[in-house]
This record gives sequence, C-alpha cells and structure tokens, in this order.
Amino acid sequence: MKGLIIKPYWADLILAGQKTWEIRGSYTHHRGPTAIIKSGSGKVYGVVNIVDCMSLPFSSWSKNKSKHHVPFGRITYERPHAWVLQDARMLPEPLPYVHPQGAVIWSIYRMTSSKEDPYAKQRADAPAPRQPI
Repeated sequence: MKGLIIKPYWADLILAGQKTWEIRGSYTHHRGPTAIIKSGSGKVYGVVNIVDCMSLPFSSWSKNKSKHHVPFGRITYERPHAWVLQDARMLPEPLPYVHPQGAVIWSIYRMTSSKEDPYAKQRADAPAPRQPI
C-alpha cells in the first residue's frame, strides 16, 4: 500500500475527518487506500482513500478553506493541487513501518515484523520456488 508522509498536525486533521483536501504542488494519479504516515514518526496512524485530484486556482482558495484548512499566506506552491480524501480511518494503535531513504512525499507501507503480519512466519518457512534449469 502506498503511504503518504504528512506533518503530524495535518495528519491529525485528516484522520479526524476534518481535512478532506490535501494540498500538494503536483497532480497525483494514485487513487484508493493510502496509509497516513506522520513525518518523523516511523509509524502508520491510519488509512484514507484518495478519490480525486484537481488543480486549485488561488481564486478559489478561500471558499474551500473548510476542506484544506491551509491559510492563504502558507501557500508555497506555484500551482497547488487538491488531493481529495474520503473515508479516513484511524488505526487503534499506530503500526511501525520501514522508511525508505530519500522518501519525502510517498512511501510504500510494508509490515515490519510478524507481530504486525500474522503470515510472515508462514512465508519465511515456505520452500523457495523451483527455478527452471
């Protein structure tokens, strides 16, 4: 599953269902379930569905503030885009994940141990697939 790395303040608003647009400087083709990772935490805190993405003209910034919560003075993108979010769900307990070096916006969420992944031991004990000669 793809994971979106977000500053903790914004991640909390998303997982509370209050922030339904994530503002980014580029378009995303990704749709579907996305892990919410609080930057610097090494943990997944919840899941949200990305359902759409649209260019967000500065002229419509204020009228959509209830969706993105970003003050106009904090815009740092030349061409902001709204990544439309739905169905935010907070996990009962944050799950650790391995943060790939250099990941800034996206990460791939992989479970880190058999504690989080009940099938890890079965996969580890399975015989290696036969290779053709």
